[in-house]
Order: sequence, then C-alpha cells, then structure tokens
Amino acid sequence: MSPILRRPATVIVWLSVVLVAVGIGSVGTAGASGAPYCGITWGSLAKAGGTASDGALNAVRTGRHECFDRVVFDFAGPADGYQVEYVPEVRTDGEGRLLAVSGGAILRVRLLANVFDQLGHLHYDRVAGDHVADVRGYQTLRDVVYAGCFEGQTTFGVGVRARLPFRVFSLAGPGANSRIVLEQAKGYYGNKSRSFKSANEQVMHSGRYAFRDRRARKGDFRQLWIQRINAGARQHGMSYSRFVNGLRLAGVEVDRKVLADLAVTDPAVFGSLVKIAEQARDTAGDSPAA
Repeated sequence: MSPILRRPATVIVWLSVVLVAVGIGSVGTAGASGAPYCGITWGSLAKAGGTASDGALNAVRTGRHECFDRVVFDFAGPADGYQVEYVPEVRTDGEGRLLAVSGGAILRVRLLANVFDQLGHLHYDRVAGDHVADVRGYQTLRDVVYAGCFEGQTTFGVGVRARLPFRVFSLAGPGANSRIVLEQAKGYYGNKSRSFKSANEQVMHSGRYAFRDRRARKGDFRQLWIQRINAGARQHGMSYSRFVNGLRLAGVEVDRKVLADLAVTDPAVFGSLVKIAEQARDTAGDSPAA
C-alpha cells in the first residue's frame, strides 16, 4: 500500500501548510469563524451626489472596519454634495499647485461646501498641502491631504493602497450637523487580489460562514439571557419556568433581552416583576412558587 494512503492525516496537514504558504489559506474552523463577510460590490467608478450647501466643514476623521477604511467629513449645518473619483494627481484649486499624496492610487474628494459659515467664521483652519489624518497602521488608507477651498468647494486628496472599490454617502446629525462618509474597501492580498476565481471562492465562503455564525450568535445570546433571568429569579425563590409562566399569566410582555438586562442592571425592578409573576400564579390557582 502506498505510504500516502497509510498516512492520510500527514498529507492533510502538509496540504494545509502549503495552502497557507501560497496565500490561499485553509478552510478550517479557525479561519472560518474569524473571516468577516466582505462581499462588497461598490465599484471604483466616479461617484457624485447631493447639491451645494451652506454647511461649513468642521473636521476630518478616519476609522477602521473589518472590510473597509473610512474617512468622515463633519459639517456644521446640512451638507450632502460631493464628487469623488480616482485621479492621477491632485492639485490645489485656483493655484494649481501639485500636492504630494502617498499611496498606490489617489481619490480626489470634492465637497460641495465651504470651510466658512454664512457669517464668515472659519470652521476648518488648515493650509493647502496639510496632511490632516494619521493613518499609520491602516490597511487601505495611506494619506489624507487638504487641497484647499475655492469658490464654495473644498477638496481633499485621499491616498489609498490600490484602485479598490469605494462608496460615498451623506448622513444627517448629530443635531443640525451632518456628515459625508467615504468608505474604501480593503480588498484581498496575495492570489485573492489577482485571481477572480480565488477572490470569488473567498467571498462565497465568507458569506456562508457569516450566515452560519449569525444564527449561532443568536442562540448563544438566548442561552445567556435565560441564564441571567434564571439567576435573578432564583434569588427571589422562583424558577425560570415559573417566572416566565407567571409573567405570561399577568399579561406582562417583556422579552428575554430586557429581562436579562434588568436582572443585571436593576435588581429592584426585576424583583417587582417576580412579585407580579408570583401573584399571577397564585390568582390562577397554582401553588406558591418554589
């Protein structure tokens, strides 16, 4: 008999090591549970939306997500107009000075709003050419450079790792303020960034894992809620099943999530619910709760 057939476990381990080494990765449980679902279909073409507004740019901040990096433009007042596209270079509006923007690709973000409010007060005190965000350690973002404000439009150059899909949208709030958000997909490394077949397989696997684990997570939380409710009810001399039955008889419609939270954060209110459940069971003719 062939040595390979006699030692299947050794072959499986060897194949797993090879797959990880070439960047494909194994489909084991550990890798599955940690893989986020990144089935992003945004595209990399130019995007525009909204109209010019009187909102004034307040601040620029960045954030990281499992599947994308984010740039948020905060405004004082309403603002929803933008024009975003990949460009070979970014220059200051009016002057036309070339700006140094790090990254393998550059997004020009043109916001249809000013840095001054209607009273002439400056809200965003930066000079064209300033690097306005610290993106060290980001997987996709490489740079965010202020390109100035000209004729009611504010421009930025956003450097990214490569020409990857992105999306732009506006959000109202907090209060009377607003935000315009740019999200840049992280994409894949290695063979998944070059081969459609490998990338598609990873997206399909990630989708299945996400579906499976979302359902498992619901079950885990349900068990946790029941344990907390049971522990709280036992402190008042009542079991979980009798407590839930008593609430049902009393017509108290409170779900397990809220009951579990009350058992932990507000024992006094939870105790009053236990008394209501006990009285309802006594009224229904049951023996006192044990």
